[in-house]
Amino acid sequence: MAHQSEQVPFDGHPRLWWGFMGVALLLFCTTVAGAAPAHDDIAQATVITALPFTDGPLTTTGATTAADDPYCAGNGHTVWYVVTPATHLSMTVNTFGSDYDTTVSVYSGAPGALTLLACNDDFQDLQSQVVFEAYAGTTYYIMVGSYGGTPGGSLLFQAAGVELGPPPANDDIVHATVITALPFTDGPLTTTGATTAPDDPDCAGHGHTVWYTVTPATDLSMAIKTLGSDYNTTVSVYTGAPGALTRLACNDDFQSAQSRVVFSAVAGTTYYIMVGSSYSNPGGSLLFQAMEAEPPPPPPPNDDIADATVITALPFTDGPLTTATATTTADDPDCAGHGHTVWYVVTPTADRFMIVHTFGSKYDTTVSVYTGAPGALTPLACNDNFQSAQSRVVFQARAGTTYYIMVGSSYGGPGGRLLFWAAEPAPLEASVFGLIPQTAVCKNANTGQQVTLSSPAPTWDCQAAGIAVYAGNTVTIQVLGTVEEGATDVGGAVIGMAPLSGNCTNVSTGQQVQFQDMLGAREASCVAAGLVVQPGETVQMHVRGVAE
Repeated sequence: MAHQSEQVPFDGHPRLWWGFMGVALLLFCTTVAGAAPAHDDIAQATVITALPFTDGPLTTTGATTAADDPYCAGNGHTVWYVVTPATHLSMTVNTFGSDYDTTVSVYSGAPGALTLLACNDDFQDLQSQVVFEAYAGTTYYIMVGSYGGTPGGSLLFQAAGVELGPPPANDDIVHATVITALPFTDGPLTTTGATTAPDDPDCAGHGHTVWYTVTPATDLSMAIKTLGSDYNTTVSVYTGAPGALTRLACNDDFQSAQSRVVFSAVAGTTYYIMVGSSYSNPGGSLLFQAMEAEPPPPPPPNDDIADATVITALPFTDGPLTTATATTTADDPDCAGHGHTVWYVVTPTADRFMIVHTFGSKYDTTVSVYTGAPGALTPLACNDNFQSAQSRVVFQARAGTTYYIMVGSSYGGPGGRLLFWAAEPAPLEASVFGLIPQTAVCKNANTGQQVTLSSPAPTWDCQAAGIAVYAGNTVTIQVLGTVEEGATDVGGAVIGMAPLSGNCTNVSTGQQVQFQDMLGAREASCVAAGLVVQPGETVQMHVRGVAE
């Protein structure tokens, strides 16, 4: 058996060979991954002692992720910084100049029990930036990580701060500025140093809040506005007590970035007014104004179903009337929303089709129809945006049945100028002569609604048969029948429709002719148009026109 010689480098010691190879491999891997930075863990966070502050470039490829590292668009290859400012600051932290996809997040609290204040990924290309309000004596932890599962790289970390100055005297609700008389103006005053208390309510954000309070001696309508301020404000009004407030009004961006609210103030009731910066925007120069406003008009008389306007005869028109101050009760039904509702009621004395619409109104309306009784309504029809932002329904009303009609604003939209119309559709009749009808079909081409009559009388009403038609709709009527014994002519006529085209077909022979005279007379003879018929043969007539 051949003997394989073993290569024995390094003075005949094979284990020494493998030892050198292991060290070389370890050194190679360490070089590729890089050592973990000194501030790899939050417990060793680099302390920011002064601003502005820069750290790096430094390599984060060897940075690790601890089990309790929080998540901000990923948490790979994290490094930590910590700052405890001596003054009230607006701080900016960024990774501009880094060569990998970074994230930046800011936390208060303590390691293992952090509260997220800000998180950003890709503020500028793949680099990140956050701006946050830092209070004197509060410790903030800043984590820089790699996005998702991407690797680390060369990090350039920068932090800067701008002093916000002391908070205004009315920074907290317990020190709210008292409005003693109207009109009232405060400012310009600087709110950049204003803070946010833990119990400050939210109205499109609640940054840099300041407070006012008023207890009017008489009932009045009050307007509060921040027009003339130079930052993005919000205004909100509350009743109750500090820590237990109930919001009455909230506005952001009434006019550009400034705000305005109007509310009804009751004599002897205390109201708290909060002005804040919208979402995470900074404070600025505030001009606060309070004044007595023109009281809003009362709701329309038919604001509630119990006071529904009675439709006594058709056609019926109501308006224009303003629904801006119409209210919504707890039992108002929903039809694409139910804001600013007004009500109508009708009890017809005979069976009929009814059309109800809001054409000509100046806001986004809805229309719905109900049977039953207030508080126990059954919906029959609901429409939103039949024609642009206005609505229309058609329903079959039975004699002696009461119908409630609700007009509202679509979803959360405001009310406005309402024109309400109710009418009975004009008859849409068709008739034939010389023909025993077998079937008749009426179709509204605009809505797709179609009704079929079996063995109809020689004269029938499409609307009475169940098709809803409104003036301007395109309608087709088709009838199939048998030529009567002794008939020398076959034809038809229409009422309530202006014909556009028509034809007659002898189904038995296949001959077809076009109407020539129906366009003017609304009556046509198939035989006069050239159709040859014999008693007992099957004939089909078809006419298309516009409802009047």
